[in-house]
Formats: sequence, C-alpha cells, structure tokens
Amino acid sequence: MSAIRRSRRVSSRQGDFRVFELNASLGWFLVVFDVAKQLIMVGKHSSRQHKQHRRDESKDRYMLLSKREQAQLERRLITALTVACETAKAEIVGFSWLTHEVDYALFPSSLIVVWVFDTLASRNQALACGQDKRMLELTTQALLAAGIQISQVMAHLHFDSEEQCRRMNAGDWQQRLARKRVMKS
Repeated sequence: MSAIRRSRRVSSRQGDFRVFELNASLGWFLVVFDVAKQLIMVGKHSSRQHKQHRRDESKDRYMLLSKREQAQLERRLITALTVACETAKAEIVGFSWLTHEVDYALFPSSLIVVWVFDTLASRNQALACGQDKRMLELTTQALLAAGIQISQVMAHLHFDSEEQCRRMNAGDWQQRLARKRVMKS
C-alpha cells in the first residue's frame, strides 16, 4: 500500500501548495508543502528577500481587512488618539488638537498623524524644547492601544499650526492635509 493516498494542487495568495493525503498508522492526515518555505529551508532565498517577504506578510494582514474591520480599527484609532490629544493639551503649551489621515489600501505606511498648534511660534517652541519626543511617545502608546504596530512612528508624524494653515491654505485643513498626503508619497 502506498504512503500517498492522493494529492491535489491548491492556490492561495501566499502561493501554490501541493496537498498530500497520507496513509499513516495513526490515521489519515493532511500535510501541506509550501514551495516558498522549502526554498527558504534549502537556502535559495537571501535574508534580504526573506525580510521583504516578512514585511509583505504584515502589510497583507491589514490589506485583508474587510470594510467592517477597517471601521473597527478606525474607531479604536480615534479613541486612542483622543486620549493622546487630551493628555497633550494638559502638558504641552500651545498645542490645540491632532488629526490623522489613512488610506487602508496602503496601510500602515499611509498613516499620518498631524499634531496642530495654535501658532507657528508655539510649534517651534515645543519642538525646540524636546516636546516632539513626548508627542512621539503619546502617538506610539495610542497606536499600540489601537493594535497598530509601526516600527518608525516618527516618520508618520507631522507638526503643523493653525496660523500656517490660515496663511497658506486660507484655513482649509482638508486642502492642507491632502497636500501633505501628496508630499509623503
């Protein structure tokens, strides 16, 4: 009697798999052989390609979110950032509010958190005094509370002021934030 009862090919987002149904003394069970994993074990992939593959897997985790899951993530993010905002209002002189922009098709790389001060002078003073470290800490805590893991959080932070928005965009924050999205990509 053969050890392999039957086999079939299965395709998925992660690649092609060959599924074998084996005959074993303990009963029937399925064994899945992933071609990519075999290549990694043999050493065909370089560590650079392996790291890229791992990054793609974490990106896929968010890209596979349904609209409902995206809405739930958005609510968690808003709740966590609201706590960060209220904490910062009490601690940082001149800080007014914060907002975020995200495109879930490009998430988490598309996430931008904008910390807004009342004046440009307040913003510059806060940054000169090292308050950017505190805002980074508050943002990191908020993202973790929302279940979002980003390695370089500082790259997702922007500091702005109401004064600059009035001067350059006539107070239109949607236009200003859209410009920041374009500049980031």
